[in-house]
Amino acid sequence: MITISKMCMFSLLLTTVAIIGCGGGGDDLPDVVPVSGTVTLNGEPLQGASVTFMGTGRPCYGATDENGKYTIKDLNGREGCPTGKYKVVISKYAKPDGSPLEEGPEGGAEGVEHLPPQYSSDEKTTLTADVPEGGKTIDFKLEFKKK
Repeated sequence: MITISKMCMFSLLLTTVAIIGCGGGGDDLPDVVPVSGTVTLNGEPLQGASVTFMGTGRPCYGATDENGKYTIKDLNGREGCPTGKYKVVISKYAKPDGSPLEEGPEGGAEGVEHLPPQYSSDEKTTLTADVPEGGKTIDFKLEFKKK
């Protein structure tokens, strides 16, 4: 005979609700507005960095291209993010010489963060963004001198 404790039943119920809630239809998703911009480091375009907008809901993200330009997307792949105030984390995780990591499981083993915590740490970032109705171009001009 199989018995399930009340705690297990409760956990199963929460998991089921979470799965159903996360997979919901597009009707319950918040509206997004376009957000893009350029990230520079010491006046030069910052290539290969991740840009994450962290607010009260789910984070939105982007990556910089060779010109330092990024476009934010939500976790469903829609271009843009909901309006509101955000903490912004910009991180450049790469090989020690700054070159991109190799694809695959071994690629991350040799990677290091190239930006200081005031930009790259979700707990210590000093970067913020205010996304208004209609969207916005938001540029980030980072300054950092390696020792």
